[in-house]
Amino acid sequence: MNAQEQNWQTLFGNYTREGITWHGIWTVYSPDQEIVKFFQGVRSFRVNEEQTAIIQTNNYTYSDGSTAEKTWQIYKQSCD
Repeated sequence: MNAQEQNWQTLFGNYTREGITWHGIWTVYSPDQEIVKFFQGVRSFRVNEEQTAIIQTNNYTYSDGSTAEKTWQIYKQSCD
């Protein structure tokens, strides 16, 4: 296995089509290290059928009850 393939497997080899989910709290700080805001986040990762891309979706819940979702992909080809 070459170095690029080994790196991809190390980073993403355990991800499945069903996905892996991480829950956490995001905290935003000012330049003076004061907390500006914080919010809940759920980060989900899953692999495509060909196992050549990781799809990441972040769902955020803010203190005012509003929500946001952001999705992007990381492609194995661009990591080589």
